[in-house]
Amino acid sequence: QSQERYYNDIDEATEDFILPAKVSNVAHSFQKKDNSWFVNSDIPTDLSIQVADITFYAHKYALLSKSGYMRRAEPQSMSSGLGSDIKLDNFPGGSATFEVVLKFCYGQPIDLSPNNVAPLRCASEFLEMTEEFEDGNLISKT
Repeated sequence: QSQERYYNDIDEATEDFILPAKVSNVAHSFQKKDNSWFVNSDIPTDLSIQVADITFYAHKYALLSKSGYMRRAEPQSMSSGLGSDIKLDNFPGGSATFEVVLKFCYGQPIDLSPNNVAPLRCASEFLEMTEEFEDGNLISKT
């Protein structure tokens, strides 16, 4: 049933990836455990992104729908064969900033403050989160 709901929400196809219309419907919650950060969902994650000492497990389409950098990235196959790995060296703002970026990609509310707006702006520039991919993308928000 969850797979059926997923395919009924399909909105856009880009090259080899199908992007659902409502990414926020996919993520039920987020969980951090040790040095890993997980998106809890009925649909298995298919991408791991390492930022500093934290590995984020997410869905490709959540990032591809908003990021030019992620669309061009060439992920390495995961050892399990069930997804891909990307390592973001020197990511602006580190893992704490990437966590906020990922929540934004899933349509979760984010708080912009004087403490995080500069790192989020740098991160959104790094990831090329422009209006080309979505109106109200992270560059314009920051």
